[in-house]
Amino acid sequence: MLLADGRVYLNPAPPPARTPALPVALLGHVPGRARVQRLTRAMREQWRGLGLSASRTRIERLAGGGAAVDDEDARLAELLHLPLALDSYAQFLDLFPDARSAAALTQHTPLAGSACWLPLAVEDFFAAGGERLWLVRVPESEGRDGLLPAGEPDFSHPETLRGIDVALGIPEIGLLALPDLERLQVPPQIRADAVAVQRPLQARFVPLGQLGPREQNVQAADSVPATPPWPFTELLARLLPRCARWRPDVQCLLTLPLAADPAHGAQADADALARLAALDGEALRQAQRLQLLFPYLCGPRAPLASAGGLLAGHIAARAVDGAWRSIAGRALASDALPWPLLERRQAAALRETPGIGVLLNRDGALQLDDERLCGGLPGTLAEQPGQAAANSGIYYYRSAEVVRLIGWLLRQLAAFGERLVFVTDPDDPRPGLLLEDFFRRLHARGGLRGARFEDACRIRRVEAGAATIAWDIEIAPAVPIDTLTLSLLHTDGAWRAQVDHG
Repeated sequence: MLLADGRVYLNPAPPPARTPALPVALLGHVPGRARVQRLTRAMREQWRGLGLSASRTRIERLAGGGAAVDDEDARLAELLHLPLALDSYAQFLDLFPDARSAAALTQHTPLAGSACWLPLAVEDFFAAGGERLWLVRVPESEGRDGLLPAGEPDFSHPETLRGIDVALGIPEIGLLALPDLERLQVPPQIRADAVAVQRPLQARFVPLGQLGPREQNVQAADSVPATPPWPFTELLARLLPRCARWRPDVQCLLTLPLAADPAHGAQADADALARLAALDGEALRQAQRLQLLFPYLCGPRAPLASAGGLLAGHIAARAVDGAWRSIAGRALASDALPWPLLERRQAAALRETPGIGVLLNRDGALQLDDERLCGGLPGTLAEQPGQAAANSGIYYYRSAEVVRLIGWLLRQLAAFGERLVFVTDPDDPRPGLLLEDFFRRLHARGGLRGARFEDACRIRRVEAGAATIAWDIEIAPAVPIDTLTLSLLHTDGAWRAQVDHG
């Protein structure tokens, strides 16, 4: 804008870059072309600390017009098994221009449709307010094995990682979702027209005499036979131990699988529910990284889709005020509604046992009933070298928000330790002062419960050997209210109400 004949002008400065509160990783399939030449310098700079220097050199040569000389070049030219840091949906479409129009190549079911679910999840993530998204594109031809590879990953060689291991190798992420894994787990025997009766039809004028049968607003699927879904135990066996060992600070969003019930149509898989309810011991501790959701989403953009991207976006946006902030009971910005529909009684049953976050339609708005977990808080002490195993009788929180807070604290303390790597004097007071300042600010923001800081946190130096500096930190997280018990009593000829604090 020019003012005063050009002698005064306004130069709009870009907003200062802000560190994302909760970066998210989405893993899945993206159909169509990949434009490697559209990778910006800022995207490539994100690989500097991830051990991908050789891949970066190859991609810069390919982006400059160089030809692919081997299979590794061909993979990089398609941006496969690479962590891509995105800050907007426009960046995603710039890299993958066919993402919204191309059909999936992998085997699919009529109910899941012929489109991949990852592009829609990316759109939902940014529409919900998410800031930093790490995208990992996996070849459609590799199916489920490309998403959850078999075998042990080698994180000492990041360029050999594939699928979910690529996402777990990104230190800053705190949340992970796999939309296309959920798509491939949809049973092929569930009919696609079951969704049509719950999808709103678009209003349009039709000349009289051309009215045909009621339009089934369902995306047509090709006649590609679908492979049977993995058993739920196989899925958990590939997912949970990997996350528990390599990234105990990361939460994974996953939709509970469907099962075809001849009498009642599509329902939550009863076998999966039974196995989740029976988890105990180490299996239960591993399951604390898994935030299960149900049901799926159905709307005008897709016959069926995952809610993982939408919820991850809302959680990331809410995390600006604190990683422990809940999105339960808040209206979710979406044009889709849950499918299959659940009654309140069914939602309450899933919430209590085994512990599922249920999506509900309340007055035409999509809401998450509660952020629940199967079991409770993971024993983080048991995962640290040299520490004794956590007490098996520990009180289990069933709050996904608390686990998200613990994961955020683990990442913050790891970064804190890296900044103090050259502090080797056991009598140096700086680590203790910095820790106290950090947790005081956390208490002031509402992350810890208690009227005073002394009631919410205890920090003390412990003796751990001549070459070790160790601190024990005890905190009381701000736990969301789960259940309030109100009692109505008749005593001494009068009625009295009281609250049971348990």
